[in-house]
Amino acid sequence: MNGKELVRINDNLKADRALWDQIWQDIADLMVFRKASIIGKREPGVKLTQDQYDSTATQAGQDLAAWINGNMTGRGMDWFSLKKGGELDEDKQFQEWLEESQKKQLAAFRESNFASEWNEVLLDLVFFNTGCLFAEESEIVKPGFNGFNFLSVPPGTYSVMLGRDRRAQGLFREFELQAQAAFERWPDKVSDEIKEAANKDPSKLFMFIHACFPGDWFKGNHRNQGKAFASYYVDAKKKIIMNQGGYTNFPYFVIPWLRESGETYGRGPGWTALPEVRTAHKAQELFLQDWALTIRPPLKVKDQGVIGSVRITPAGLTVVNKMEDIEPLFTGSKYSENRFKREDHRAVIREMFHGDKVKFIPPREQTGAMTAYEVARRYQMAQVLLGPTFGNIIDHGLDLLVEFGFNMMLRNGAFQDPPGDIEQVDVQYESPLAKAQRIGEVEAINSTLEAVGLMVEAKPDIFDNFDLDGTAIQIGENFGYPTKLINDKEEVKALRNARAEAQQQQDALEQAALAAKAGKDMAGALKDAPEGLVEGLAG
Repeated sequence: MNGKELVRINDNLKADRALWDQIWQDIADLMVFRKASIIGKREPGVKLTQDQYDSTATQAGQDLAAWINGNMTGRGMDWFSLKKGGELDEDKQFQEWLEESQKKQLAAFRESNFASEWNEVLLDLVFFNTGCLFAEESEIVKPGFNGFNFLSVPPGTYSVMLGRDRRAQGLFREFELQAQAAFERWPDKVSDEIKEAANKDPSKLFMFIHACFPGDWFKGNHRNQGKAFASYYVDAKKKIIMNQGGYTNFPYFVIPWLRESGETYGRGPGWTALPEVRTAHKAQELFLQDWALTIRPPLKVKDQGVIGSVRITPAGLTVVNKMEDIEPLFTGSKYSENRFKREDHRAVIREMFHGDKVKFIPPREQTGAMTAYEVARRYQMAQVLLGPTFGNIIDHGLDLLVEFGFNMMLRNGAFQDPPGDIEQVDVQYESPLAKAQRIGEVEAINSTLEAVGLMVEAKPDIFDNFDLDGTAIQIGENFGYPTKLINDKEEVKALRNARAEAQQQQDALEQAALAAKAGKDMAGALKDAPEGLVEGLAG
């Protein structure tokens, strides 16, 4: 492919996205004014809040994004673990290797800019209902793994192409680089215009395109170095390719809040709340006008009733012919009623951003200390109410992101050599929401065993229907018990055999002691018996 073909594809994708851009621009103008450059370009530093009268939606959306972040991928917790597919105790050594690898991968995430960029992605997901994260290895400065670099891609700058599984498989992204940065990145490829700007105006911005898609798309004639995905960087103005290469895993993670059938981008609370937010802004604008009229009402003045001019400044002196010649003019508006209606609009907006759901755990000072069961039940409620969105965040984002990071670190030697072939690795999430779901499974197990225990007296062998060893391991897994502290089948068998042998030896010793005691008692009895009786027995 050449640069002209790639720019043409990008232009076509932008045209298909035009209706979405308009809605996103409206959302940005009314809720996320700092991103109000979706259609057109705003000059840096220009005032963007001239149409902002109410911040309810902005605050509600930020609260929701922060709640999702804290309860799914909080920086202070190990929010995922890696599990070998299949039975846990089939290969304990491999599972221990996975746990050590998970610690290194999580540490690499924490050392990168993941936390800040992921928070931006969640804000885009809440407001614009589609979030996009770009991941790559940091600048290569040493052999091996150099760390992660993440970038949140704002709406209106990228166009998505979906695969058969309805996940993002191709993406064209527009971005700007300063002339100096572009020259340093591609010194042999940049145009003469960029070279000149790098010398005379190094901060001048130029537009570029990053195109990434499966290697067999668009006739499949790509220099993607044998990797699954082709990658092109293109000068959007000159339509020349600056760099081409490939990725083993798709580096973009596009997450929809909810996606309608046949659509590419997501819909959600930002879309739903937009009409109500418009009304809230207008209501607040009218409220402020009414407030000003109430505090400082206009005056009605009789013709030629005032001598000179009206002075409404503090201690101002206005001369009138008669006192009734000048009076305040009241509009008759109902200030308190307007205030209550305004609060109604705000409450609806908060509800649309699930404020009534994500803040259902009140502060401890209001309720006292809650039990673990109460906390788990409340998290389960959130899981039910926001389950589809959590599913999309995992399926379209976190699952793919963890896989991307794991494969990159494995290829670059960041992990120790695995103890065997890597066939299947499953991601298990350890966030409060995920743990709450697993605690529900433990509750089901405990309730079942408790109910069955009531039948033991009537049928002593009733527990033969259950694999209690497997049950104990499942409970440990659900509570996050370390695999290295769980004995495998051979270790359990050895322990039980040793215990059985020790019990047999103990029983033998007890039998010997009883026999010795019986012999001793018999000898004493014979000694004390009459002489003739002993001779008769021996007779």
